[in-house]
Amino acid sequence: MMEGYREIYKIKTVVVGANAVGKTSLIRRYVTHKFSEEYSATVGMDITVKEIDLAFGLVSHHIVIALHDLAGQYRFESLHKSFLKGADAAIIVCAQDDPESIFGKKDIHSDMVITTNDWIERIEMANPNTYVPKLLVMNKSDLDQNEISDSEIKKICNENRILAAYRTSAKTGENVDKVFNVIAGIPLIRDNVKFSRRAP
Repeated sequence: MMEGYREIYKIKTVVVGANAVGKTSLIRRYVTHKFSEEYSATVGMDITVKEIDLAFGLVSHHIVIALHDLAGQYRFESLHKSFLKGADAAIIVCAQDDPESIFGKKDIHSDMVITTNDWIERIEMANPNTYVPKLLVMNKSDLDQNEISDSEIKKICNENRILAAYRTSAKTGENVDKVFNVIAGIPLIRDNVKFSRRAP
């Protein structure tokens, strides 16, 4: 019996957002299924690789997701462009209990702020003439405090061509797998659209 056909896809995903919104915790929850209450700020960038298999009947796709966890502090701005370059997808993380994380959060080391729109602009500037699919993640959904409404989230997504938005909790795992499953599906669509465009 012939075994199922297997394709291998790779995707560079940048995970960006203000400091202390839970970027690293979301990645850890997805990769290791664990959560820690201890906070440790990312310095520069960390890369984590997760490999998964997506099966559609007899066709199996092996997805290699390289998660680039960028430090959110303004003092690392000079590094952002080189880290964002070549991104296939982006996850912009905010915290639902912290409106500054979406509308602009002041860095303790600088008077400058980086907003969600700033992150979108930086992603696009680092990848000119290339559409980078973006997901907006409102983390810490396990908290009772919610300072960012659904209507505000939808408005930002509509204005910035954001593919999807989810409320997540790195602590409980709510919607974490859903976010990364969307990411895993992007190279399947991207590569097959490129192939269909090349077809006579």
